[in-house]
Amino acid sequence: DSLGSRCAPSYALTAGLGAATSNAASESLMIAYLLSRGWAVVTADYEGPESEFLAGPQAGYAVLDGIRAALQFGPSGLSPHVPTGLWGYSGGAFATAWAAHLQQTHAPELGLDGIALGGLPADLEATMRNVDGGYGFGLTFGGVTGIDRAYPEMRLSELFTTDGRAAMQASSAACTVDLIATYAFRSLRDYTVDPRPFDVPALRDALAENSPAPGTLSAPIYSYHADGDELVPVAVHDDFVRQSCAAGSTVQVVRYPGGSHNTTLVSGAPGAIDFLAARFAGRAAVDDCV
Repeated sequence: DSLGSRCAPSYALTAGLGAATSNAASESLMIAYLLSRGWAVVTADYEGPESEFLAGPQAGYAVLDGIRAALQFGPSGLSPHVPTGLWGYSGGAFATAWAAHLQQTHAPELGLDGIALGGLPADLEATMRNVDGGYGFGLTFGGVTGIDRAYPEMRLSELFTTDGRAAMQASSAACTVDLIATYAFRSLRDYTVDPRPFDVPALRDALAENSPAPGTLSAPIYSYHADGDELVPVAVHDDFVRQSCAAGSTVQVVRYPGGSHNTTLVSGAPGAIDFLAARFAGRAAVDDCV
């Protein structure tokens, strides 16, 4: 969830304290635990070389191509038919949902056995409106910047004032913690020409185009979220689940009555891991759509 390559997993997982402000570094313990179970773990730089934060198709293609690369890497010893799952939380769930959505067209040879999605910002506009003016607004600022990089033809930067474009440039390599600290309790309208930026068609279209579309996915879904999530409203994830169920997907739904967005990253992890382990073992998935 960043605007700089120094925040990407390929750097952060090898940089030690030099990557302290990156989400990737904080996930090392989870990755180590999965490795201890004998699982192979792929963590892709899914925002690409230009760090296109919240550019949906870019994220999905990169996740799938990362799995392809691991399966074709001889020293890994992986069979092409090894059980495979996707797991992501928050920004990672965003990339995971896009990968699941694109799998059947982009990588049909990959057999997915399970998809775990936690704290999913399925509707970018609704999520950004929710954090506007709050402590997490920096994620909105970074996301709009990342989408502008991915789609220069949409000319989103023209929505910004001179000071707004200067802020975009100043944060051009910022990691998550940097974005949150710099822009806490600000609003997008502080940086845009239009005082109601979320009503501008160009931005609304860009956010809609990059929101992961639910549908009939090729594997069972595990959906977990805190009811009191202050960053991503649980209603956003619930709507994704309803549409997925309507399309015929199998979905297990877990909602935590307490906790916050960040605490559920940790407290929800065991359930996601158990879900994937059950899929790898060939056990039937729970379907809360019924």
